[in-house]
Amino acid sequence: MLCKALHNKKNWLFAGSERAGKRAAAIQTLLGTAKLNGINPTDWLRDTLEKLPTWPNRRIDELLPLTPEWIDTIKQNAPEKSTW
Repeated sequence: MLCKALHNKKNWLFAGSERAGKRAAAIQTLLGTAKLNGINPTDWLRDTLEKLPTWPNRRIDELLPLTPEWIDTIKQNAPEKSTW
């Protein structure tokens, strides 16, 4: 299993550019987060891509692959925007 993981990491060296590599890393992070939270990554991605064009920016955090409980916890612990 570890060998397969290392092999996959090496594949990302050939993403095409640094920018493409960063984009691929962000996507892999979101898909991995979905898996860790018991969410089917394929279903989450499909649902998110369908909603994204009309989704309001102020609610973008609701599209993250987190459970509603995690999102509520993050919102409660976030500093007020005026302190940013």
